[in-house]
Amino acid sequence: MGLTSLRDCLGYRLVAKSIERIADHAASIAQMILTMKYQRIPSDIMTLITNMSIISTEICQNAMKAFHQLNIKKANQAIAKAVQITEMEEKTTKLILKTKLHVTTIMVLRLVLESIRRTAEYGVDIAEITINLAKNHSLKQTIHHNSRRDS
Repeated sequence: MGLTSLRDCLGYRLVAKSIERIADHAASIAQMILTMKYQRIPSDIMTLITNMSIISTEICQNAMKAFHQLNIKKANQAIAKAVQITEMEEKTTKLILKTKLHVTTIMVLRLVLESIRRTAEYGVDIAEITINLAKNHSLKQTIHHNSRRDS
């Protein structure tokens, strides 16, 4: 695994916790969708929710790839993509509130949006941890290289 310090262990622990929370949100979304069994959701709203979900998933996947490779550039790309999530959530919420959907359905859709956003935020957390770990590893390698050179 390559864990060489307590700092690395903490980073891996935090990533594991973020992954667990992502899974919790996925389970919550599934449960919420089941409560809406026969509610007809307008296609434009479904498209926005689907697109938001796709971007959130991409953020998490890219953050995990960056983490496995300790790649700062990929981690920063995942972080940068998160801006889209906030904009999409606001746009979708406004559209949902303009509909004549049942209040319970509106509430469930808002909770789904919130879970999708939180999933993206946990992906960003993973990307930020990746940057910290990568910088720490880079610093260790530089120090190790310089100490070998000076010997």
